[in-house]
Amino acid sequence: MCSCCAKVISTECTTADGPASLRVTSLVEGPRNSMGFARSFTVACMLLLVGTLLFNSQRLPARRSGTKSRQSLKTATDHSKQSGKKHKEDRHAVPGVISVACTSGKPCSYPDHVDLRVIVMTRKRPESRLRVLESLDALELDGDRAALEIWVDRTPDGNVHQGTLTAARQFRWSRGPSRVHIWDEHVGAMGQWFDSWRPKDSSELALILEDDLTISPFAYRWLRAAHNHFGQRNDVAGYTLQGNGADTSQAWRELDVSGGHSAFLYQTLGKWGYAPHPERWREFQDWFHQINRKTHKPYVPNSALTSRYQRLESKHQHDDMWEMWHIQYCHRNTLYTVYSNLRGLAPDGQFCLAVDATEQPHRLPKGHATNYAWLVVFWKDEYIDFPETPVILDVRGKRQRG
Repeated sequence: MCSCCAKVISTECTTADGPASLRVTSLVEGPRNSMGFARSFTVACMLLLVGTLLFNSQRLPARRSGTKSRQSLKTATDHSKQSGKKHKEDRHAVPGVISVACTSGKPCSYPDHVDLRVIVMTRKRPESRLRVLESLDALELDGDRAALEIWVDRTPDGNVHQGTLTAARQFRWSRGPSRVHIWDEHVGAMGQWFDSWRPKDSSELALILEDDLTISPFAYRWLRAAHNHFGQRNDVAGYTLQGNGADTSQAWRELDVSGGHSAFLYQTLGKWGYAPHPERWREFQDWFHQINRKTHKPYVPNSALTSRYQRLESKHQHDDMWEMWHIQYCHRNTLYTVYSNLRGLAPDGQFCLAVDATEQPHRLPKGHATNYAWLVVFWKDEYIDFPETPVILDVRGKRQRG
């Protein structure tokens, strides 16, 4: 509509998009010109209204597009530059990320139920992240249901590495549904490991993977069989894809597990692909989250692991050795991890269910054993012919029985 005033006539035409930016102002000279002026003014107002509508019809899409672009840019900026409390508010607003209602400091439960839940933990390593995901794409599930949960940690100052996030968002897992999650704050390796999965029952297994691993296509087949065989024991904390070239309390060396058994028990967690026993993992999480970690120390008597932890503690780097909490819990409760032992069963050298494929490999002393070997790519039923009385090693790598 157009509104006209006496003496000074100010015309502002308003459309659904808001006031027009054109304005006509005329001075009324007197009564004798009022009729002619009224006709001229009416025509001018109509022309102005038509012109305004045409102008806005061309301008409106550009304005909306510009607004959307500015909003997208603002969202990206918020997630790459802001930190602290703001991240807790906007963590679900990252475009393309489907998340669940999980927060730091509390183990994450998932709404669906599957036979295998694969947890991939990363922060700033898009290239190796792709390697572990590509190896997962060849994983044999033997008809079971699986889901992939990719957890992206924040940097200590609260930022998200965009290259890693992009790699996670672009991956499409052929074996089942996948989700990408971003922690609401920096949680570190300890938070990622201990809080990325809260078991609902004993039927669902989780395979927890760091982003520098490559796993065998038959990794799950071995894990499920190990759980079916050893899962009823009350002294089993979990299962690992790691073999017998393990980091014991003394040095990097092969453990003494001769005897041709396809698995053995060891009182130390194996980080190269770990599947916790669901019941034991819930019990461990409850214990870990109720203790006072400011006063409680995860020391294990007569173990070089404790000395290593204390050295890191003196440098304020002890959170990097997060596994000490699990090792102490297992030591106190006489719990063991089931390790694969396929070396003697695979003379072709393909005896590893997982390989550490970091971009900067660990610097181990020359001549010491490592788990760098060929992955198992051909299956043999002997790999799951588990012993009824397995070899059992204590936290120092010493045989207890078997």
